[in-house]
Amino acid sequence: MADADDAATGGEKAGEAGGEKGAKSKLIIIIAGVVLLLGLGGGGAYFLGALGGGGDAEAAKGAAPKAEGSHGGQQQEGQPGRSRVSLDTFVVNLADEGAQRYLKVTMMVEFFGNDPPPQFSVRQPEVRDLLLTLLSSKYVADVRTIEGKQQLRDEVIARINRVLDDDVVKAIYFADFIVQ
Repeated sequence: MADADDAATGGEKAGEAGGEKGAKSKLIIIIAGVVLLLGLGGGGAYFLGALGGGGDAEAAKGAAPKAEGSHGGQQQEGQPGRSRVSLDTFVVNLADEGAQRYLKVTMMVEFFGNDPPPQFSVRQPEVRDLLLTLLSSKYVADVRTIEGKQQLRDEVIARINRVLDDDVVKAIYFADFIVQ
């Protein structure tokens, strides 16, 4: 009779082990499905431009600068007369010799007055060229500190004003600033 009790107890233990294995398998499948769905959703959002990825939406914007102020852009409340233009993102190799270091920066230019100067849109290629040259001449140590970023702002303002032959740039704002 003891053998029958042992067999019954062993059968229950085997059933519990099989149930645990089945539950673990189902849990793993559910987790894998959730991860897959999140990955597909994130990838779709990236390609549609919702997360800063490429996509057709960003390509449709074109290379034209985005102006804010009296050109239909968004003016900040309590600050009338501000004119801002977002520049395209710059990705450059930094001047560090020992390793490949990159700088990715997106800037917004704020002008004095209500409108960007008319020559700004015409001189965009020259502005971009001067800024690419300036950014690629920097070392990681130059741009990592707050003081380095402020000095870079001052240099960008000076370069844009030099291209435009006028003192029209009020400030530079960094929207993205990534050193890698």
